[in-house]
Amino acid sequence: MIELWDSFNDVFISRHFNLENAILAQRKHSRRLKKANGQNCYLSYSFKYKNGQKVDPDEIVEIEILLDNEY
Repeated sequence: MIELWDSFNDVFISRHFNLENAILAQRKHSRRLKKANGQNCYLSYSFKYKNGQKVDPDEIVEIEILLDNEY
């Protein structure tokens, strides 16, 4: 299980079975945040396993590249 966190405020956002779905949820959350608060707002996110360990940044980048090429 992968958890999506707002790392600026240390707030749990959502939990997902795989990293791909967590990244898609992060992108959706970011779009909604910008729609509600304006294009210049942003939030820093982090991905953690259920046990609290952070997901390897290289793994995140790899999935993001795959998702960008998929759509």
